[in-house]
Amino acid sequence: MRNIFITVAFYLLMFLSMVGTIVLIILIQDFTALPEGLSILVAFLLPFFISVSALRNIRSHVGINGILIPMAIGILFMIVPKSLMSSIAFTLRIAPVVLTIVLGILAGYIYGVKAGSSSRLPVMISVLPLILTLGAYDLWVHKVEYGTFTGEPEEFREIQFEVEDKTGRSVSETTLKGKIVLLDFWFIGCRTCVVKFPDLQEIHERYSSIDEVRIYAVNRPMSRDTTGQLFSYIEDMGYNFPVLKGSQKVMDAFGVQFYPTVIVLNPRGEVVFMGELDDAEAVIEELLVSM
Repeated sequence: MRNIFITVAFYLLMFLSMVGTIVLIILIQDFTALPEGLSILVAFLLPFFISVSALRNIRSHVGINGILIPMAIGILFMIVPKSLMSSIAFTLRIAPVVLTIVLGILAGYIYGVKAGSSSRLPVMISVLPLILTLGAYDLWVHKVEYGTFTGEPEEFREIQFEVEDKTGRSVSETTLKGKIVLLDFWFIGCRTCVVKFPDLQEIHERYSSIDEVRIYAVNRPMSRDTTGQLFSYIEDMGYNFPVLKGSQKVMDAFGVQFYPTVIVLNPRGEVVFMGELDDAEAVIEELLVSM
């Protein structure tokens, strides 16, 4: 009876630990401004220590398969449904995370079965997660989300678009000609967007007195949004950067698939940057120097 209780308790602990790993990765990616690569580190280390602990404590009760199979089921249970309900781009985005979790389990299995007598192979397995953690995953995410590794598009092109400000005034590529324009695309309920709003506010304040620069937060309306909510949503949080009402047509025109996405237009109205807010200010400064 005691052995059954121990086995059940460890199964529950393993399942909760795997769920906790996925949740922690999501928190890092969606709720914080931390580097994406940190989620890779979590995705490798937690499964590694979970599998080592399980193998050393309950292997004699349930066998190796009795440990590895529940861990694999936990991964599939948390990741596969979300991938099936999402776009191919999202599936590609999380593919390195899934691979890293599997490698973490594999490294833990090898280390646990050999009782720590040899660490060479687990160390070799950890090389790929380490490379991803140190920046390769950030580059991968940037390529999947924005189509480039650096933020600079392969060709500069002008996009025709029309959005509205709070007063209903039309803002388009025509009205913005001659200006350096930063467009931060977001939607209500986007957790990552909210995390970046303080930085957007700082950039807005920094360039508000420079006539050559325009900073806008372009909202993608959702079916659940109420009239005028996109404007009051920002004001209620204490921000005063200009907000524009966009549309799915505008998002498609710019090729926006993930949020937030930041786009910078040069004075000719051409897209010269598509990526993250952290890298956009350097582009603005370069454009100002060249004016």
